Amino acid sequence: MAPPLILYTAGFRYDFEYKRIVETGSLVVKSNPEGANIYINNQLHTEPTPTIINTILPDKINLLIQKDAYHSWEKTIEIKPRVTSFEENVTLYAESEPVPIIQTTITEYWFNEKQDKIAYITKDNQLRLFNALNQKDTLIANVDSKPLQSVIWSTNSDQFVFGRGAKEKIEYFIVDANALDRITALSNITTLPLERVEWDPRARNSLYAISRGNLYRIPFLLKTARLIFSGSIEQYLVQEKRITLIQKSEKGEYSLSWITPKDVNTVHLVPFENLNNNSVIIETHSNRIAILDSKTNELSIVDISIQDPLSEEAITEIQDVDKLIFTKDGSHLIYTDKFGIYMQNFNAPITIIPEKNNHQIIVKYSYPLREIALSEDENHVFFITDKSLRVVELNTSYAPRVTELIQDARNLKELKLNYNQKFASFIDKDNMLNGLMLDLEGQGSFFSGNE
Repeated sequence: MAPPLILYTAGFRYDFEYKRIVETGSLVVKSNPEGANIYINNQLHTEPTPTIINTILPDKINLLIQKDAYHSWEKTIEIKPRVTSFEENVTLYAESEPVPIIQTTITEYWFNEKQDKIAYITKDNQLRLFNALNQKDTLIANVDSKPLQSVIWSTNSDQFVFGRGAKEKIEYFIVDANALDRITALSNITTLPLERVEWDPRARNSLYAISRGNLYRIPFLLKTARLIFSGSIEQYLVQEKRITLIQKSEKGEYSLSWITPKDVNTVHLVPFENLNNNSVIIETHSNRIAILDSKTNELSIVDISIQDPLSEEAITEIQDVDKLIFTKDGSHLIYTDKFGIYMQNFNAPITIIPEKNNHQIIVKYSYPLREIALSEDENHVFFITDKSLRVVELNTSYAPRVTELIQDARNLKELKLNYNQKFASFIDKDNMLNGLMLDLEGQGSFFSGNE
């Protein structure tokens, strides 16, 4: 018995199919949640996740991971001799049914940064605030005669700004979600006609806005508006370290530039000419500037860190972009063209010869995709088709695993993810806001009042 035991512990096994001794491989399996059963070729492994399985015969194997009350995860992977394979990002999603969050019909909704409050618009044009912590639902404003223009939560505090009215005369208000008796009208701070109001990412009590083509910063506690940049601004995007601007000259020509909040007098021109009145600046979370043509759905991404901004390496152009999401560090772009989900990698490969940016097809269907949302770990994309609500893996060396969460999703819309309480939310066919639990350990205050 000694020689076989020594060979086994050294990483060898006898392959009865081919009648020979072969070197084995290993497999590391981790799942969220933990404690899931592991099956290899329908054989139950002795230990649940997380674990390492040694001395597996090299071959393609069927790996099945199961846990009670969760959708199973199954995939064919290849085990190679003397190699440890890894399946460390296995996420199991709960088998659950949608549950109403708010007991009224709505058209649109917005989570705050902490994801414990929702501002929403009802079917009868009321702007309301639902607080999951105390289950209170409060009327903020009627937007029937003066239509709602925008609702934008601050990333630095529990406040949101909303606008109502026509473009020529939009009224903006600041709402403190923790003190609803304090609703501040921006007309009491400045008499300037404002449009395109945005929060200042560097200060909790400050806003940016355009007035008559000029950009102003509004520290509203000081009740003042300070001119930041003048010059026929059509579009702008404020980031922590950069403000990107699209301007239109008297001749009708468009130009792209950027300034920094610390030095607004130094203007950095970007010689990018593919601009028009449909151009929209997109947040990239990086030193790149993304411009989407909302009419043609052409996306142009300019890397301003490259010395020659007009070179082939500096500009990435993508056609037929319907929905898009940049990752938190800006290294990847996930987007759809209505029928498929794609991922663009902007990490520069370490090679002698420069390579074009990596482009990958994640999934593709013959029917349209209507919504996408990115998981907090950025390893999964949730998406809605006319047939179902599904989630697909990213960053996998094998064919991505797709899990169907809801079978009939023909009329679902406004898909969003609540990372804190681990549920997906959407508006259903009856215009009710629903939550679908993704992790049975994550159920919290949003569902406590909807038994």
